[in-house]
This record gives sequence, C-alpha cells and structure tokens, in this order.
Amino acid sequence: HVEPQRTFQPPGQDHVSCFQHHQAAHGESWREKRFAARRRKQYAFLLDSLLRFRSKITHADPLRAVELGLYFVVVACRNRLLYPLAPQTRTLKISKQELKLELVRLLTGYLCH
Repeated sequence: HVEPQRTFQPPGQDHVSCFQHHQAAHGESWREKRFAARRRKQYAFLLDSLLRFRSKITHADPLRAVELGLYFVVVACRNRLLYPLAPQTRTLKISKQELKLELVRLLTGYLCH
C-alpha cells in the first residue's frame, strides 16, 4: 500500500483552509459579522486619524500610503502575537516596546519619505 504524496503546507494552513471552506460553504455567522463590523470601524478610525495629517504626508498618494502603512503594521503585530514560534518572529530579538517604537518609525518614515 502506497501512501499518497502530500504537498508541504505551512503550519496552521490546514486550519486556515478549513476556516475559509467553512465561510464559503456557510457564510459568516452573526458573531463573525459583528466582529467584522467592529474591525471595519476600528480600521476606519485609524485611517481617518492618520489622514488628519495628510498635509504632512509626502508620499505621492497619501490615502494609498496610509492604507499600505497600516496594513504592514497590522501584519507585523498579528504575526508577532499569533505566530511567536515562526522563524521570522523568533529571529527578531526585540521587546514589545522596542517593536512598537520601530513600527512607528517605519510607518512615519514611509508616509513622510
């Protein structure tokens, strides 16, 4: 008996694809919709807060710069919190406070380059 060859999947990929399959098959639950609505409000608040400083943003497209900058910061924070054992997270020897300061530096540098 020969086992079928499995393709490599990163850790957690089974969970993600299972979740995506569930959403596709059943749609979002009321709880998921509520949390999604709250996340949209939080994101809009962050976007609006940064766009108040539009005159100081030197990027050619301030809206795009704020959207991308927020995306990068959120992804970095999410990876640090959810995937502490991932190689790129483990090799980053930095405290939470230092990471916060560096992400502010990264975002402001991107917006005002």
